[in-house]
Amino acid sequence: MENVTLKLLVLEVIWDPEGRLRHSPDKLILGGLKLHYEIIRRLVKYGIEVIPIRSNIDMYKSQRAVYIPVPSIKPRRLSYYVLALLTALRTLKIYRELKRAKNVIVYNPGMGFINHIAVIFLRLFRVPTVSVFHHRDYPAKLGDVLRHFIRLGRKGYLLATLDRVLLWMALKLTNVIITPSKLSRSQLEEMGIDSSKIYPVGVGFDLSEFKTIEHEDKETYCVFVGRMAIEKGIFDLVEIWKNVTRVLSGAKLWTIGLPTNYTSYWMYKVKSEGLEGNIEYLGTVPRSKLLEILAKALVFIFPSHVEGGGIAVVEAMASGLPVVAWDLPVFRELFRGAPALFLIRRGDYKTFSKTVIDLLNNRERCIKLGLENREYILSRKDLTWDSVSLKILSILRYIS
Repeated sequence: MENVTLKLLVLEVIWDPEGRLRHSPDKLILGGLKLHYEIIRRLVKYGIEVIPIRSNIDMYKSQRAVYIPVPSIKPRRLSYYVLALLTALRTLKIYRELKRAKNVIVYNPGMGFINHIAVIFLRLFRVPTVSVFHHRDYPAKLGDVLRHFIRLGRKGYLLATLDRVLLWMALKLTNVIITPSKLSRSQLEEMGIDSSKIYPVGVGFDLSEFKTIEHEDKETYCVFVGRMAIEKGIFDLVEIWKNVTRVLSGAKLWTIGLPTNYTSYWMYKVKSEGLEGNIEYLGTVPRSKLLEILAKALVFIFPSHVEGGGIAVVEAMASGLPVVAWDLPVFRELFRGAPALFLIRRGDYKTFSKTVIDLLNNRERCIKLGLENREYILSRKDLTWDSVSLKILSILRYIS
């Protein structure tokens, strides 16, 4: 039988009309983007021909990439939808050119609504697509989505609702959906998505990135890593740290993550609570700097309200940190048995704060627990990017 190289047309179009992220793509590699970056890197190593379809951001080097120009049309939202259409049309053209060689799949890593919209268009032409779904932070029923965004007081709630409707259509139409956890699969099932096409593959880490740190090199700060969004618990951080500093006035918390529309108000809240000397926002940092900060920290603080896989938690434990987080089902699914993963009932700020204080008050115990977390992660051979990428490779081979 003829051995034909599998080709992946990878939808990587990111809405960044001002080009703010163009010159620092390494600072984007967090969470779901980290999963995508690690998987693609390994698929190339396994012999898959990867052709990224991009806007103006290069997250990794590629021998062949296709760039979609970002249109400048007013109103700006029209540019957004035109970019999605241009992405779909260009991808369709390349797919038809490559189709003669067979084994061509469009891979949507779930990096934004533009790529989901492109999937809808491509499926109308029967283009085979695989989509990644991380998690949902809004109601399962479409009728409740609009009320959800109105209740949040979100600007542009009609457009936010439209984006979720389009996402639902894309997930309905795509051939296969890859998720980081069984929890994500259950969220899709609640949305009426056919469970037979959903494949949980887990999350991972790359051991070569994480080095052990000697006791004397550990500093005294705690750290949070995540997008600066409400659902990631950024305002919970303020409440928690307010409690912590009542007991430990010098306690430091470093926060790292991509800014959002909420960042300015969050920084105002930090200042209004008198915590500007205790909470420092570092913005986005290069990967090497992030790993250094994690390695030297004492405790990882993670009051996120919604997670599909918890890559930040994996990397914190691999860095040798105890983790204090809200009790989310996905953590119990993926990290059962972790010795120093302290899961607190959501909204119980008092217990969350006390857990952090107890760790900071006993440095030796804190470091010991962190090392136990590291040993736990090292023993989990299923929690590696090699393991996850091989699962995805088998899925791609199966449907090609």
